Amino acid sequence: QDPYPTRAILRAYSLSVTYLHDLKTGQEIMESALKTHVGNPIFINNYAYTLALDGQIELAEKVINKIRKNNNSLVDVTDICITATRGLIAFRKGEVENGSLLYLNAIERSKNITTHPELNHSALLNYCREILIHDSSSENKCYVRNLIEKIPQSDNKELSNLREQISLLLVD
Repeated sequence: QDPYPTRAILRAYSLSVTYLHDLKTGQEIMESALKTHVGNPIFINNYAYTLALDGQIELAEKVINKIRKNNNSLVDVTDICITATRGLIAFRKGEVENGSLLYLNAIERSKNITTHPELNHSALLNYCREILIHDSSSENKCYVRNLIEKIPQSDNKELSNLREQISLLLVD
């Protein structure tokens, strides 16, 4: 029996990161969770994601690399998230071409995941944010505007937060 159910851990993480915008607490939750759920790829990915957003790029890369590359037990949704997080890390390292390739791979693969439609939108919005953080040229702003126009509005708080971040980056 797990000391803490996975669902409760993910809920606490989501509340911290998505609703409270508290990356540090999200990181602490994932660090603690990984002590009892060693090797859990979802927890590793979430930890790496918040580290990268928090500017701890080297640690984020070290953490994400703990996921075994040949782990055939990874659910496609989890693998897509890991690919997108690797894209985020690459962007934050200044490896824009690699980051774009990783994000585009995650975006393309997530199109067919009908059980999680927000997965595709999340990958797209994260990608758009990283493009603008890297280079907010008018050309990139136009590209991003065209991309996000195609993404339907949602009640999903994570997607709303990402849209808000992008809107702030699109301001001239």
